Amino acid sequence: MGLEEDLRSIVDGRFVIVGVGNEEKGDDAVGVVVVRNLQRLGVPAIDCGDIPEGYTDLIKARHPETVLFVDAVDLGAEPGSVALISADQLADVKHDTHRPSLRLVMRYLEAETGGRCYVLGVQPSRIGSRRQMSPEVEKAAVEITRVLRGILSD
Repeated sequence: MGLEEDLRSIVDGRFVIVGVGNEEKGDDAVGVVVVRNLQRLGVPAIDCGDIPEGYTDLIKARHPETVLFVDAVDLGAEPGSVALISADQLADVKHDTHRPSLRLVMRYLEAETGGRCYVLGVQPSRIGSRRQMSPEVEKAAVEITRVLRGILSD
């Protein structure tokens, strides 16, 4: 399945999009960039920066059936590659700067809401003290924004 089909398969009922990342660290900003793009387009989404655990009350208050986190995740793939990952699968990825806390947050939210949590992981090219995202990840952020806006406006 492609990105749009993967996302359509999980979008049902009350749906919350949460961007995770640090805009000071290059490609790690992808989650917050996607969320801010969606917000500018009128799509409700939550920018939690690099502390997703600090936003669980806000997420729970929306009574989600599905929570989609968008974050940079080392998938062992080409930069800009995207994969839909469940909480259980997150343990299998190579490296994620938010993995320990994000996996716990996902499991906590699933237990508290009875819903399902996923990460839309984007393979970074570079994470560090650079402020600019790589062209591959920037392109992925634009595509994710387009696809999510289209799905949610249907």
